Amino acid sequence: MPRYILAFMLVLAVLTAQMIALDHTILLRLPFFHFIMHVAGGMAVALAAMAFIANFKLPMPHARYVVVMVVLIFGLLWELFETIFNLTGYRLGSALYYLDLGKDLADDLLGGIFIVWLMN
Repeated sequence: MPRYILAFMLVLAVLTAQMIALDHTILLRLPFFHFIMHVAGGMAVALAAMAFIANFKLPMPHARYVVVMVVLIFGLLWELFETIFNLTGYRLGSALYYLDLGKDLADDLLGGIFIVWLMN
């Protein structure tokens, strides 16, 4: 199966699960689900970035690092989204907010690095 189809399916699954989780307060009842969503999101973004690079045959000698940076950028954008819509559950600027931010970005990177390791 081509990478971009797998990436699209994973992105769609993550977004669908996230919408269901928000509608049914699953994230509040199952804190481990939050970890799963961030790791899966990092995996989906990494797959999409790798598919983009492969599909357009971009000459990137350090594609692995580019993919990890793309995962980090998307993770930061997602955290901005969570902050704007107050989805973190913590007051902006509090110690718990920054702890959640760091943990979420680490989870995103874990998923992205796993895909980079798996595909190379």
